[in-house]
Amino acid sequence: MATKPYLIGLVFVALVFGCEAKPLKVLMFGNSYTSGLSGWIRNMLNSRAETSGSVVSEQTSGGKTIGWHATQLANANSNHAIKLGQEQWDFLILQDQSQVPSCTCFSSYSDSRSGVDAIHDKLPSSAKLLLYLTWGRRNQDSNDWFNQCFGEMQKNLKTGYEAYRDFVTGGVAHIAPIGLGFKKVHDRYCIPNATDPNHEACEGGNGSPTTGCAAATSQTTNFTQLYSGDGSHASNTGKYLISSMFYAVLTGTSPIGLPVYGNVNADVVAFLQHIAHDVVFEDKPYDYPWNLPTTATTTT
Repeated sequence: MATKPYLIGLVFVALVFGCEAKPLKVLMFGNSYTSGLSGWIRNMLNSRAETSGSVVSEQTSGGKTIGWHATQLANANSNHAIKLGQEQWDFLILQDQSQVPSCTCFSSYSDSRSGVDAIHDKLPSSAKLLLYLTWGRRNQDSNDWFNQCFGEMQKNLKTGYEAYRDFVTGGVAHIAPIGLGFKKVHDRYCIPNATDPNHEACEGGNGSPTTGCAAATSQTTNFTQLYSGDGSHASNTGKYLISSMFYAVLTGTSPIGLPVYGNVNADVVAFLQHIAHDVVFEDKPYDYPWNLPTTATTTT
């Protein structure tokens, strides 16, 4: 009797993922860039059998820094400390105020950097610390002379979060390269530039496009659609990319084939899933808590 194709598929899934679900428990500390993401990430994790039953929770407050979260966690009666003690968490995702990591000139920069280490010291042995590298402003940060275009601000944020990671003592912090997903979409609209091959400089003063990348922001593009109207916070399209990238970083599994959420166009969803996959598994900017395979496991 011929083997039915769907039985072969079931055997493949069993071999790759095992027969038993391994749900994750994920806690998030952050501000408005984190608020509401727990539901998106939870839905993605629970959409696949291997992580069905996952728990994702968040503790957020608008505009707050990592230093503030560290102060809260130091108080045993705080909501932070209580929530940390409620589950045997696998991950704590930690996000700083959206500008602070981009420059040591901010008065709260050193508090945030020290706060990463302080929070790491409070984690149970089961939990891994994951720093949430955010994205640059769509056009510019009008309050800062040093973040005059997207490419420049993204470079500065990357440098800042890497410094936070390297400041941790007595353990390891990992980086979730969410902002690099935004950059990968942005750079698809850039033309090659020998003097700025990584597209990290600005063409002119504050508000100018990244060198060679005017097409990314001069009209409605896949890049501009990642943002809400303020050019800072993520739209539902941006949240889909963010959540897909977190799915990949948390599980070591490709997000390609995940369901559509948030009324995001199916074609756009497919594009974002491939962006997330490529950044995490092909570009491989960082080490992750799992052993990075040569080729990510893809489910459909």
